[in-house]
Amino acid sequence: MEKIFKDCYIKYENETFIIGNSKIERIIKINDNKPVSVSLRTNEEKWEGGNVALFNVTAFDYSNSSVLFDAYISNFGGKSEEALIGEFIFKSNLTQIKLIMFIFPDIGAVSSKLYVKGKVIPLEENRNMSNTAIELSKKETVSEVVLPEYGVIDSLNMDDKHIKAKAVRLYDETDIYNDLVSFDERLLYRKFDEYFKGSFLILDNYIDKKSVMLVSEGYVSGKKFFGNKDFSVNSDVACVFGNGIKEDSKGYTYIGGATVVTGKTDELSLEYKNFYSAMYKRDNVYIMSNTWGDRKRDTSVCEEFIIKEIDIAGTLGVDVVQIDDGWQKGITENSGFTAHGAWGNFYDTDDDFWEVNLDKFPDGFSVISDYAKKKNVKLGMWFSMDKENNYALWKRDADKILELYEKYGVSYFKIDGLRINNHTCEQNILNFSMYIDEKSKGNVNFNFDITANRRYGYFMAKQYSTLFVENRYTDWQNYYPHCTLRNLWSLSEYIPAHKLQFEVLNQLRNDEKYCGDTLRPASYPIDYIFASVMVANPLIWMEMSGLQKKQIDLLKNIISIYKKEREHFKDAKIFPIGNRPDGISYTGFHIDKNNYGYLILLKEQSDENSFSYSLNKNITDIKILTSNCSDTVLEPKDNKLTVKNMCKAGYIFLKYNFK
Repeated sequence: MEKIFKDCYIKYENETFIIGNSKIERIIKINDNKPVSVSLRTNEEKWEGGNVALFNVTAFDYSNSSVLFDAYISNFGGKSEEALIGEFIFKSNLTQIKLIMFIFPDIGAVSSKLYVKGKVIPLEENRNMSNTAIELSKKETVSEVVLPEYGVIDSLNMDDKHIKAKAVRLYDETDIYNDLVSFDERLLYRKFDEYFKGSFLILDNYIDKKSVMLVSEGYVSGKKFFGNKDFSVNSDVACVFGNGIKEDSKGYTYIGGATVVTGKTDELSLEYKNFYSAMYKRDNVYIMSNTWGDRKRDTSVCEEFIIKEIDIAGTLGVDVVQIDDGWQKGITENSGFTAHGAWGNFYDTDDDFWEVNLDKFPDGFSVISDYAKKKNVKLGMWFSMDKENNYALWKRDADKILELYEKYGVSYFKIDGLRINNHTCEQNILNFSMYIDEKSKGNVNFNFDITANRRYGYFMAKQYSTLFVENRYTDWQNYYPHCTLRNLWSLSEYIPAHKLQFEVLNQLRNDEKYCGDTLRPASYPIDYIFASVMVANPLIWMEMSGLQKKQIDLLKNIISIYKKEREHFKDAKIFPIGNRPDGISYTGFHIDKNNYGYLILLKEQSDENSFSYSLNKNITDIKILTSNCSDTVLEPKDNKLTVKNMCKAGYIFLKYNFK
């Protein structure tokens, strides 16, 4: 069989599977019904060798099994770019394994997803790598295919002696974690397996000048259903571990995915972001407001208050006003009115829990809907799925969201309170997302909260939602602009910025609680704070009606300029520049469109008078679009931009050409 789509191709014959495009090619050999990664190639690089099977996830009887194969083109329910897909079904008496491998045109990445149906391996049959032929020397290696350690969903056979390994670990559950990216770098010791925590593993053969990135497309470290391993590697094979599964499965259960990326070491993350953006095909970026950031919770929510918020949103240029917890008839445990609200068992508490609260909106929600349309503002709402029986009522929840969309035009929903305890929860939440997307023809947008518990996070079902990343409050003194900037800056190296929501708070609230802290929010002007997050989807995390006139004027100015340019952000290469933010650094972002681009230059509370930003090109025709620094000098030379006389808490948003 052979199938071609643009520059992508798939071939399957003589038990050899080849998937590739103009940038990458991967060859899988089916040996005794076990898939083995034979080679990974680019025009300049090659990784090959070994006899370790691709995965080991179930109690699968390979000696009494069959293999089915198909190839097709898919856009993953209409949410992604079209990809060329090869699909294997490995069937035994008790178990079926479905492996899909796919590739997008002109992107140097091959990705896989693994599903299991039927019996899974009993826990007592778990085996360790050290019990396999992986630990043997080359001369001692047996000829038959060796299964990797249990839980492995993808493996890359290789024959490389000198490897620098770098694991990049991402964190969600941001109510607990404040620094969302960490690193583990080592020179590998060839003889034994080494284990790494993280979502990315970069293997740099610095002698032969070749590198590869492995990505674990599942839950982040520490959130798997079974096992606590993410990657293992030695001189013979590198392995990616999946989400794990402990229970037998009646239908196909997703147990994880992996993406293999090739390219120059310093360009691997950019190539992966190209892949990610093809999966998460975003049609728009947006500015959203949400009043919860002022910690009045549901106590302010009413018709009069929301109309004021819509008025100010129209003045500022905010695209979406999202009403958090409090618009509905039912009362949650987060309420400011009572400590005895519901959480999770909403319909048991009140069958009409998700009806509009007529005490707060006595004229019905149509008044709010009509007013928002007049002000050219879209509406959003907060929503939490009912947890009963592993989200078994997902369709009832979905129909309520569709009703709010169809009746009132509410098109943005923050999905909060999720707790994914098992694969059934996972599948029902996915059913909820797919059903709403199909019925609304893609017009309902989600922002999934990732601040607590096990949730989809950065990689699971990535095509369905932006991510609400942080809950931070001046009331609790846990909001610092440099910490929020640090997380966006760090994540944007590996995750497309348009996937993320990051917050702008009213920085003047509760200043007295910070006791003169040098890095307190009030030490930054509000337009600087907006500039620091505008490569993401800026979240105006406050009651806008509490802003002072000067704050409104500053926000109105920078938002109007940003909105003229933001369409160029969507398909640009966005990456961090300068130093990793810590409150006293020069930092920023590069929005690269090849022939032109933008820079967001940010000076935190640094005492240094000048700084040189390293860029990937010489820039010219610099035009400052907006800035709060009047005396700054910009000197572009030799792929660098030196800035002088920039004020503290200063920003410059500029556009350039490249010749």
